[in-house]
Amino acid sequence: MAEKVLSAYERAVDDGLFNTDCSPNWAVRDIQILEARCIELEHLRKRFQTEQFPIEDVQQSARIEQDEILNAAVEALVGYVKDIHERVQLDNDLTPQSRSDYRREMAECA
Repeated sequence: MAEKVLSAYERAVDDGLFNTDCSPNWAVRDIQILEARCIELEHLRKRFQTEQFPIEDVQQSARIEQDEILNAAVEALVGYVKDIHERVQLDNDLTPQSRSDYRREMAECA
């Protein structure tokens, strides 16, 4: 049985990207606005997948194209949410260290 392919929004939800615990108010507000837009686009995308449209070759290809366009729009919004999380990390100096940065810091301490 084929595994279901998740949309950009479903992947973001699974990754916990819309979790705003311990985020500043401005980030919570912006993420909630972006999530609401993602949900609207996701509903629209799912409507195109229903049988409301007659299944003919032209309509089927248009439906697939529309699905890809809407999913790309959601991916762009998800990218903005990732940018917000990165900015919060930078503002709070919570950026993860790379292995080489950690080693350099340990060498300086020694």
